[in-house]
Amino acid sequence: MHGFLRLLVGCTACLSFAQLAAAQEPLKIGVLGDMSGMYEAMSGKGSVVAAQMAIDDMGGSVLGRKVEVVTGDSQNKPDIASGLAKRWFENENVMMITDNWGSSVGLAVQVEARRVNRIALFSGAGTADLSGKECSPTGFVWTFDTTTLARAIATTLVKQGLDTWYFLTPDFVFGHQAEETATQIVTSLGGKVLGSSKFPLTNVDFSSFLITAQASKAKVIVMTGGDIASAMKQAAEFGILAGGQKFATIVLYLPYARAIGPKLGEGLYVTNSFYWDLNEQTRAWSQRYFEKVGAEPTMNHAGTYSSTLHYLQAVQKAGTVDTDAVVAAMRAAPVSDATAHGTLRSDGRLVRDYYMWQMKGPSESKSEWDLLKPVKHIPAEEIVPSLAESGCPLAMK
Repeated sequence: MHGFLRLLVGCTACLSFAQLAAAQEPLKIGVLGDMSGMYEAMSGKGSVVAAQMAIDDMGGSVLGRKVEVVTGDSQNKPDIASGLAKRWFENENVMMITDNWGSSVGLAVQVEARRVNRIALFSGAGTADLSGKECSPTGFVWTFDTTTLARAIATTLVKQGLDTWYFLTPDFVFGHQAEETATQIVTSLGGKVLGSSKFPLTNVDFSSFLITAQASKAKVIVMTGGDIASAMKQAAEFGILAGGQKFATIVLYLPYARAIGPKLGEGLYVTNSFYWDLNEQTRAWSQRYFEKVGAEPTMNHAGTYSSTLHYLQAVQKAGTVDTDAVVAAMRAAPVSDATAHGTLRSDGRLVRDYYMWQMKGPSESKSEWDLLKPVKHIPAEEIVPSLAESGCPLAMK
């Protein structure tokens, strides 16, 4: 009997030691983005800094465990992203991956996260499929998606009288989905789409497309992605901007707006969910970011911060890193920080407001990052599709 008691005490001690050791292991989260390619300024180092800011705001640890960031370069290739996610989840005990720049990368990570029941947070991937047919119980779309962006810009511009459109669309999933959704809204409001030109995502010569768009006499030329800076420069050379046709883009990241500049970009319409100069809270947070990076944050950087912070707060509230418990805590609490406010829905979408902006002209812009002026605040209920419309199987249960 005494031997049994000694064995029992010994096993209990071993168990307690094992639990203590596990509690002391770092909690690993991954930041997967474009670290060296053409979208580095929108993802890259800025996303790593944003995630670390969220960790710092939690005091550097949760549940007595130091939070550690693992970084990876997807090279904008889904196969590389999938391989990294698989290795992180299976071999390095990474519990969550954020940023996930690019639609194809996001879809690849979603598959791996779903397979092993780990969490994926998408601040840089915007395909509607992530909260639609490819939705996951552990995947959350944080910053934007093709449906809400397209609905926001189409609804606002058509109601302002810009009711004839010509699309310049990059030939990939994000561009196609954005054009399809915007077309539905434009036509439903009595407007007309007069044409569309498709181009490779890496295209920099828009001459022939712009000439066709100019000849269509559409009131607004809308880009659903791609190198908007090059397109705007060429449009100016052809006299399109001076001819009265307006330009709009489904999504415009701040580095692109800076590259265009106020002189060329004046009047360009754009929608987004975050801008550094939106309010006092965004300005204060962005100043912290600027001091670390030397540039203002994009909405992807803000989304990486917000998603990381909400995840860590959920871990703290759940009292565990167990995926199911953390997901439940994430869904139960509203998202509320300096960069984002909203609620997480069963299809994985962060339901949040959007904003319509125009680029400022030279007389309005006071600094190199002072580029946008507000046109309209767009409440979520005006543009977010219903659960039934989302196409997410989880939403139907």
